[in-house]
Amino acid sequence: MKRRTRAYILGLLTVSLLSASLIVPTVSVGAKTQDADGFREIPVTSEGQGTQQTEKYDPYDRKKLLPDKYGYNVYEYNAKPSTSGKLHVEGTRIVDEHGRKVTLHGVSTHGLTWFPKFVNKDLFKYISDEWGANLVRLAMYSEVYCSSEEEKMKSLEVLESGVQYALENDLYVIVDWHVLRDSDPNTNIHQAEEFFEYITAKYGNNPAIIYEICNEPNTSTTWRDIRKYANEVIPIIRGNAPDSLIVCGTPDYDRNVAAPLTAPLEFENVMYALHFYAATHKDGLRTDMMNALRQGLPIFVTECGLSEDSGDGDLDYGSAFDWFRFLNGNGVSYAVWSFSNKDETSAMFKPTYEPPEMPTDSDLTDNGQWVRQIISGVDPAYIKMDTTVKKKTWFTRAHSWILKSLGERNIRTIIRWNLFAIISISLLLISAIVSKIIASKSSNPNYTYSDILKAGSQDEKPASSGVKGVFRGFLIIICIFFNIIYVGWRIVYTVPVE
Repeated sequence: MKRRTRAYILGLLTVSLLSASLIVPTVSVGAKTQDADGFREIPVTSEGQGTQQTEKYDPYDRKKLLPDKYGYNVYEYNAKPSTSGKLHVEGTRIVDEHGRKVTLHGVSTHGLTWFPKFVNKDLFKYISDEWGANLVRLAMYSEVYCSSEEEKMKSLEVLESGVQYALENDLYVIVDWHVLRDSDPNTNIHQAEEFFEYITAKYGNNPAIIYEICNEPNTSTTWRDIRKYANEVIPIIRGNAPDSLIVCGTPDYDRNVAAPLTAPLEFENVMYALHFYAATHKDGLRTDMMNALRQGLPIFVTECGLSEDSGDGDLDYGSAFDWFRFLNGNGVSYAVWSFSNKDETSAMFKPTYEPPEMPTDSDLTDNGQWVRQIISGVDPAYIKMDTTVKKKTWFTRAHSWILKSLGERNIRTIIRWNLFAIISISLLLISAIVSKIIASKSSNPNYTYSDILKAGSQDEKPASSGVKGVFRGFLIIICIFFNIIYVGWRIVYTVPVE
């Protein structure tokens, strides 16, 4: 196989220089187009889990809600700050400024500083308009906030942006002091007091803002500990926001709602948090919640999910069916975890989705698809499920391990290999054509490797002929092909994202 080496290399360099400026814009990350109809095509059935039909679904139409098995009426829930205004507690229910019972339903972010791109105006508009959500919870991890001055300022910046975006999109917003690994809220009580003084002074008595003073107290933290903390923090909030709704955590990761019944907080307009994860928590916790409601304890489910309580593992649709019909039937407000692309089953978006691009249906995880419909007001009986429990198999666990090992940036690199392959093939073909043109126009002889070998031995068979020559040529092309892909990756993915 004759190879005019000099001409080919000159052609390859020429085409590479001309195309270098085209590589970066060609592989712009995450370009998507949203369907003209958004997510308003929602599968429903005329009789529960029967034959599936497709209807146009108005996210503000709540007629798909059905009575709960406990016999409670299902309340329509389309409250927005612009129409319902300031909220307060009456009995176990949230009531708006017009005296109407309302429920809030929406999503909870993951850690604000870990997934800041999901705190943006367009995504909040998306869940408000397309999902029919009226609530977003901003989970600001207290341990992160208290770790350094830099983390504190970063946390505040994302939180304040989130509050502003929620207000602009007519959403109620929970400001969540997210205790977790610090276990006892009293651990960082002075920082909590400083935080709530600052944030309530900034937003005052804004009717759209709800304050969750401590997420999931755990380990040995008792209700006495939590009550002591609340009695210090709530007066600070009331100094600037005398009428705002406040949610207080409960022992054992917000699962012991019996504890506050022994000594309720002596403040008006306070609710108590309960958290559940459907694959872990079943009838026992739901019975505890029912008993607490019957004894008059106002409960707000500020975090819940379909997965195991780790945020990962199996998705239990059957248990979620029972939980959300129970919540709807009792008019209990909730926020579902998590509005992120973390590689775990509780995340609503796939790891490959990147804001600020608007998401499409294919960007949602199985969990995200189900949650979208439940928030939109579809009764769980109308949501088609292929299985009662979706197991996280060895394949998906291995997939998660690979993704976590590679990291976000490498994932985005690998999934675009085909685009770089097309670019590489195009460069090779164009280079071959250019080299052919250069060779035909040149008056100077173009010596090949074969010619050099012939000069040494006239009887030796040219190296470029036969099977070996073809194989060598093939290897050279393959090496150039993969080198171009590698160079393309380096050009695009060594440039900083931000």
